[in-house]
Amino acid sequence: VVTYFNGSTKEIIWSQTEKIHWPSGGPPLDNPPCVFSTDDPSCNDGQLPVLGIVAVGSGLALIIFGISSFLIYSQSESILIRGVAEERWRSSYSREFTVQQALQGFQTS
Repeated sequence: VVTYFNGSTKEIIWSQTEKIHWPSGGPPLDNPPCVFSTDDPSCNDGQLPVLGIVAVGSGLALIIFGISSFLIYSQSESILIRGVAEERWRSSYSREFTVQQALQGFQTS
């Protein structure tokens, strides 16, 4: 233990035998650079800010969504074109019916 704090007198009592071993050889600065104020250009570490990362991620997601939408649309369009070319949608003319018969459930008279 290096110090004691006496709460009744609000005093710090330093130990006579123990010393603080500071990593830099002395106590830290009261206002360290690049912590409270980042106006100094040497404080920029070259990393993207959070907004930049979000913007890049959103842009990539939008591009992937657009490409996948285009591929799905073009695939469905080609299926529709093949269906029209093969004329699967046409009804046969072997059985003629009137609107009245269609309303009655296709019952023949």
